[in-house]
Amino acid sequence: MCPPILFVTGITLDLCFRIVYLSRRGHFSLDGKYKNPWSFFSGLYDRTSVILDERTRGIISGLFEKEHVEEEYKRHVEEMTANIKTVQTNMMYVINQLGERLIRSTRRDAGFNWFIQINNFKGLDPMKTSVKIFQDTGIAILPEPCFKLNSNLEYDDNFWFRVSLAVPRDAFENNFKRFISYLDKTERR
Repeated sequence: MCPPILFVTGITLDLCFRIVYLSRRGHFSLDGKYKNPWSFFSGLYDRTSVILDERTRGIISGLFEKEHVEEEYKRHVEEMTANIKTVQTNMMYVINQLGERLIRSTRRDAGFNWFIQINNFKGLDPMKTSVKIFQDTGIAILPEPCFKLNSNLEYDDNFWFRVSLAVPRDAFENNFKRFISYLDKTERR
């Protein structure tokens, strides 16, 4: 068995469900022999799964039976809708909690991550500050240099860091409260 294929299958299913979701909402149409997307994806599976062992093929092939795949698709849409709500709620929570500290942020057109800049980090080294925050709070922040972005992000002696917004709300709020507490303590020094 080739374990990476299991991950590719999950990614492929996600992509398939997104194609169906967008086509059913009129963003584009599936024409001709692909009017029924499940038949296309079933054929795609048959052509690409030959290297899987029989046990894995048996588990995955059931996903492409029309009744089962419609059920999985509905579950996928429910999860995606709930995740979008979580992302939006967490983003508004950050904006409200940071208030005046928030200098600027990137647009969040899609995805679950967002880069922000806050005024607390003026003149500080991004990597050393991130390590210090982790040591003091257990919260890992990933500054822009971790991603080696060659971007047009504006700098004014503050660094950007990523906020992962898809974390369940309770855990997100608990961690962010600890982060705010850290900021409060360092401002008083």
